[in-house]
Amino acid sequence: MNTLPPLPSLRCFEAVSRLGSVTLAAAELNVSHSAVSQRITLLEERLGLRLFTRESRGLHLNKDGHFYASQIQAALSEIARATKLMEIRMLSVSTEMEVAYRQSAKDAPDKSSDRRQYA
Repeated sequence: MNTLPPLPSLRCFEAVSRLGSVTLAAAELNVSHSAVSQRITLLEERLGLRLFTRESRGLHLNKDGHFYASQIQAALSEIARATKLMEIRMLSVSTEMEVAYRQSAKDAPDKSSDRRQYA
């Protein structure tokens, strides 16, 4: 059984909790207001609890929402950090390969003079 909620729902929840607005979260995520609302509702249904209080002026994190937001923000930050480390690692490997290639090309005998001899 997969206990991980859908990542789009978590991203929407994190954005709304951080920005304090479904509209701003939708703009940041480049999705519709309705999509963000639906994903938050799905997440709440999945968890079996409400994360926000709904008022005429929008959503506000409740006690459970504040707790969950801090956990999700930390987890997403860790994913972002791990991704950055992999990007740096791949850049390092790419640089090492480029240096090795240039060194091998520099050390290789010059074949152009051989070609001119037989032309």
